[in-house]
Amino acid sequence: MINLNTIYQCVTDFYKLDEDYIVVKDTCRRRAYVRQLFQYISRLIIGYHVSLKTIGSFKSTEPFTHCTVIYSINRIEGLVQFNSEVREEVLNIIKTLPNTEKVRSVIKKIERFKNGR
Repeated sequence: MINLNTIYQCVTDFYKLDEDYIVVKDTCRRRAYVRQLFQYISRLIIGYHVSLKTIGSFKSTEPFTHCTVIYSINRIEGLVQFNSEVREEVLNIIKTLPNTEKVRSVIKKIERFKNGR
């Protein structure tokens, strides 16, 4: 099973960032965007096996609330549906995860947005 650490590593590797980059609590737009991607992908891949609180507090000394994680998930989900660049970024990150049934299922789900479904 894919865990938060695996997803976190894939996201930071994709953007060639230090491991601590996205867990710092500040208002840097790029940092927030990458953190939101991590939270969105985590929820997609792991589902409800991990709580929003756990996702928000992952590797963070100042945890993000479950409300912040919900906002992140909803924001990126909207972008994935209507912004092809974001959709491709998310797909490329997910494709770097270990090839499991869940990963293949999520890729199919996201690729449906390309076709307007």
